[in-house]
Amino acid sequence: NNYNLESKELFQSLRIINLQGKEIINKSYSNKNNAVLLVPNLAKGVYILEIQIGQKRVFEKVLIE
Repeated sequence: NNYNLESKELFQSLRIINLQGKEIINKSYSNKNNAVLLVPNLAKGVYILEIQIGQKRVFEKVLIE
């Protein structure tokens, strides 16, 4: 599975965390306002996507089917 992410502001980092709190993916970016997140081997389930943009952090639930 690939996820395309875009923002008007520049990405700092993206993380995927499982519901047990284990970090699965951690990607750092500099001076990018778009990113492709490749998650081919994630097991089905619910994950938390943490996006850091400048000093802001945004959290989203992601369902992998």
